[in-house]
Amino acid sequence: MLTDKLRIPELPEGMVTRLRLIERIEQGASGSIAYLCAPAGYGKTVLLADWARRARTEPAWLTVGPEDNEPTSFWQAVFRAVDKVVPGFAQRADDIARLNSDTAAGLLAQALERLDRQLTVVLDDFHHIVDERLLASFAYLIEYLPAFVHIVAAGRGEPAFPTSRLVGGQRLTMLGAADLRFTRQEGGEFYNDALGLGLSEEEAGERVRLTEGWIAAMRLTLTAMDGGRTQFADMPPQLEQYLLKEAFMPLSEPMRRFLTDCSVLEPLNASLCQAVAGDERSRERLEELSRKQLFTFPLDERQDEYRLHRLFAEFLQRRLKSAEPERIPRLLEQAALWGEREGREREALEYYVACGHYEKGIRLLEAMTAKRLRVSPVWLGALLLRIPEHLLMKRPILYFSCVHMHMVDARYEQAERMMTNAERHYGECEGEWTEEDKSDFWGALYYFKMIHTSIELGNMDEAMRYMQLSAQYWPNGIRLIFAQSGIAGLPSIVRKYIRPNKFVEKATNLAILKYMSQTLGEVGCSMRTCLAEALYGYNELDEAWRTAESALNTAVRSDPNAIPEILLAARLVLSGVQRAKGRHSEAEETLRETRKDLAQLELANGLLHCDAELALMALEKDDREPAEIWLKRYRLRGDQSFTARQLYEYHCLARIYAGLGRQEEAFRLLERLTEVADEANLLYLSLEIAVTKLLLLHETGRTEEALALLRTVLLVSEPRSYARLFFDGREPMAELLALSIRSWDRPTIGSYPALSYMRSLLAGFGRRTAEEWPASDLVLILTRKELQILRLIASRKSNKEIAAELGIGYGTVRTHLHQIYVKLGIGSRSEAIRIGEQLEE
Repeated sequence: MLTDKLRIPELPEGMVTRLRLIERIEQGASGSIAYLCAPAGYGKTVLLADWARRARTEPAWLTVGPEDNEPTSFWQAVFRAVDKVVPGFAQRADDIARLNSDTAAGLLAQALERLDRQLTVVLDDFHHIVDERLLASFAYLIEYLPAFVHIVAAGRGEPAFPTSRLVGGQRLTMLGAADLRFTRQEGGEFYNDALGLGLSEEEAGERVRLTEGWIAAMRLTLTAMDGGRTQFADMPPQLEQYLLKEAFMPLSEPMRRFLTDCSVLEPLNASLCQAVAGDERSRERLEELSRKQLFTFPLDERQDEYRLHRLFAEFLQRRLKSAEPERIPRLLEQAALWGEREGREREALEYYVACGHYEKGIRLLEAMTAKRLRVSPVWLGALLLRIPEHLLMKRPILYFSCVHMHMVDARYEQAERMMTNAERHYGECEGEWTEEDKSDFWGALYYFKMIHTSIELGNMDEAMRYMQLSAQYWPNGIRLIFAQSGIAGLPSIVRKYIRPNKFVEKATNLAILKYMSQTLGEVGCSMRTCLAEALYGYNELDEAWRTAESALNTAVRSDPNAIPEILLAARLVLSGVQRAKGRHSEAEETLRETRKDLAQLELANGLLHCDAELALMALEKDDREPAEIWLKRYRLRGDQSFTARQLYEYHCLARIYAGLGRQEEAFRLLERLTEVADEANLLYLSLEIAVTKLLLLHETGRTEEALALLRTVLLVSEPRSYARLFFDGREPMAELLALSIRSWDRPTIGSYPALSYMRSLLAGFGRRTAEEWPASDLVLILTRKELQILRLIASRKSNKEIAAELGIGYGTVRTHLHQIYVKLGIGSRSEAIRIGEQLEE
């Protein structure tokens, strides 16, 4: 039996080599002690065995058991483990082990000091050691370990020996459950490489999410079906038995009762658990569960709140439902009452709905409306769907808050269905409503019809009519529970709403966005950011700057929950304006400040995009290092699969490939990006991807292909008045526009963008002074009539003389002159004369 305890375990079939953790153990083993602590089934033993078999020098291995929780047995086992790799070391083991713990530890330290080689001792399942004398002597041993001797230990709980001095001296490395959880990539390797299941990246990632990367559950939730087909079950009998044996039954009866009662709660804290379970030792029990790693994880550094592992909570709830189903509503009601007392309305609301007290829940929802709170659309949608529809229909604000949630998440079909149902059932409800309820109904209905008609149907005349009707019923703004996007850190909010074949004219689009921003008031930060993005796209730079700043300032002042959603999108508008005005160092500083804020908010997705923008700016200065670092840090590759939600990051990857000269990889990725964006009906993203591609075509000498693609982009952009899409392409785009204008020869209407639109875009690249306008550009930018007038101005003709010579009205001359000034960016006749003189040269 002792021999088995000293043997490094065999590696199981279907295991995944986890190099990231092996490297962490290797680094930790260079100090006094590395300690792995996680609940049962997190792969500690397999990981240690894999590391031990790779080690340059074979470590001494001891699998600790309950029988070792006694000084003599433990020290004898340790001596024999060392003797296995250092023959002869255990000759005096029996004599030393029989001494008291402190003496044995001291003699062992002296014996180790006499070794002439590196030594690592592995102690697996160390959680069996709870004897206080033995733990104290073990701590003494660690304190006096020679520098060339190291300990690697693993257990189900935090180290039971003192660690403060070890931590302070940087001699202890800890790997916890958060480190040992399988990542999405490791999950894919487990399911596909090790087991050969052939799951997609999304399917494997979803299983990792549902099991929280707990490898025992990842194995035990696999259920073999007929024909060899494999399916998953969240709580199969084998997983239930595992939790019962390894986690639940070893606990005391009071702890089992406490856990079962509190399994209906999330999150857990001492005050709530005491209110629900009636256990005055709630804080002590939560701390013990966390310390012993019993599937209970702290949610903050102060350990005020905790959560149970999702599957452990489900296991406990099943036991409660099976044994005492009548207690569940009472426990939930107690939790709801606690939430109300503590001012935690959202939690109280969840518990009221869960226990069937819908009216109390609705009362809380209506109070949240009065406070104009913001909530997640995922949470709000799931909650509202649990309230019986006949109750929901009686409250217009709640009903249309659900419509708003669908709109925010671009689920237009569900929103349209709900609006149709609302009109159908209006007659059934109006008799019970106050006049305010009726105004809320019609104000909300017309408000969402305005959004639906403009975005989904593209009927802007109808949208404006609905906007006016909504304002009649809601003159003081919108009264809703505001849903915010479920995804934070994206570089754009507005782009997902821009759909193909839905023409939105610039003036009308801005009018609707401004109306929505104003009516949403202090919780309209997201809509203000959408407006700022739209203004930037139309090249209304000053107003875009003011609007983006307003969105950020309002969020900080009144709506902090909106900051993660809008931060990156709004700051990208600000940095874009700075770059457009030639203030490149300021633009870079804006992005660096944004990166700090994103890091503080722990928005990994936002950091990816922000770092990509900084890397692309560095590439413009021929600095490749940030781009290379970005590729290594975020591990994106052009051959990976991706969804429509990942278009932003993979478009960044394509642009970085192009900037690094990896053109073929960029082209292949851009083709796939185009397919995904088109399939998802994401028009603006499709146009941005096309612009990246046509610029790359031009750079690689395929200019004719670039011009053909440019014409397609121009035809789509022209009726929508997009401008920055082209201006941000800088000089290469100006070259292509000039070439496109030169090739224009009264083509078939509809197959070519209007010459006036292309000229206006080229003018947007214009120089600031008269001396900077070459004659070749003037011929491209100005119409034939404008060129005639400019030549006559250069000849010192007055407006009346020009009108007479060209046979046009005096007012028409002034109109043309105004257009010349706008296109050339000048403000005086003397500047026009200097430019016109170049035409005569």
